[in-house]
Amino acid sequence: MTARTPAARLAGTLAALPVAVLLLLGGCASSGAQPGIDAATAATAVADVDGARVAPLAVTAGRVHVLLFVTTDCPVANSYAPEISSLAAELAGTEVTPFLVHVAPDVDAASAKAHARAYGLELRILLDPEQRLARAVGATATPEAAVLTAAGVQYLGRIDDRWRKLGADGQVPEHRDLRLAIAAVRTGRAVAQPRTEVVGCLLPTPR
Repeated sequence: MTARTPAARLAGTLAALPVAVLLLLGGCASSGAQPGIDAATAATAVADVDGARVAPLAVTAGRVHVLLFVTTDCPVANSYAPEISSLAAELAGTEVTPFLVHVAPDVDAASAKAHARAYGLELRILLDPEQRLARAVGATATPEAAVLTAAGVQYLGRIDDRWRKLGADGQVPEHRDLRLAIAAVRTGRAVAQPRTEVVGCLLPTPR
């Protein structure tokens, strides 16, 4: 009798397995789920101001998404328009994609576009009237920023610390938290301060 090689013995064992077990094994081996992002999160999608569906929580490997939560009537959020615009221009053409996310239930595409024109904001604009994105990352105020990679949320909090408290705009920030967070994840480093307190406006009641 000819001795069977280990490969032959394995092939024989697999051939004897029920089809259902083989299918299960195949499904486990071929799973395309991204690390740190579950199926519900990856499937989250909202509309942009042009009607396209976007799932910004599903970040592919090597990419970075930045969500900037705003409302049209929050004075603190509006005061950050120059910084948001500057940051978006600097990130153009890189692996980092910024999104301006409107969380007010009464803001439609036309209102969001008018707001962007008024404040010179040139980046992709999303509508999140049900605040699904905000809940998913844990945002509670505007302007609040979230930095995401394929591994999940790496930073959540203020853009910088120019607002020490409500009614006291310091104008000159001492800590540019969002920029530091983006720089860290782009170079594969851990964010030094992954959570910061936001001074701004509480999220309105969602739709």
